[in-house]
Amino acid sequence: MNTPILEEIQTMSSSFREAPARRPTRRAAVASFLALPFAAGAAAPSAREDELLKVREKVWRDWFSGDQKALMAILPADFVGIGAGGGAGQTRAETIAASEAFATGGGKLTHLAFSANRIQWIGEVAIIYCGFTFTTTDKAGASNTVTGRATEVFVRSGNHWRHPGWHLDSGR
Repeated sequence: MNTPILEEIQTMSSSFREAPARRPTRRAAVASFLALPFAAGAAAPSAREDELLKVREKVWRDWFSGDQKALMAILPADFVGIGAGGGAGQTRAETIAASEAFATGGGKLTHLAFSANRIQWIGEVAIIYCGFTFTTTDKAGASNTVTGRATEVFVRSGNHWRHPGWHLDSGR
């Protein structure tokens, strides 16, 4: 028993024809071959990139924990840090003092995440462009989540990374 709707569906489905299989063209083959390095690079970070991203995360965790010794080791004397709050850049001493004040004031980092990491390599200099989100709690237990963008500069010096500067903004 065919209804008008069923007949229409059967008519529509019989009018669709499967397109004949196409053989790959030389242009498609060349394009696929040229895309391989990009696909391979996007799949997983290199060992150098992985190391750098771990160092970057450690610097953030060191700042929130008030680890003066670790910060002194990676931030050079001429360090400049520009925070998301605006104002002039901070020196290494000012940055470490702010870190210590946060930690001794009872502040705790409870969440840290980075997104959309893009790394620009210029010899032994690496510039990381990324998004970030962190959540902190104060000594009363109140939490605060901050989201923004970061540009961070790292320089490879021998077997160690140095972090001469960062610029954070709200992304607005």
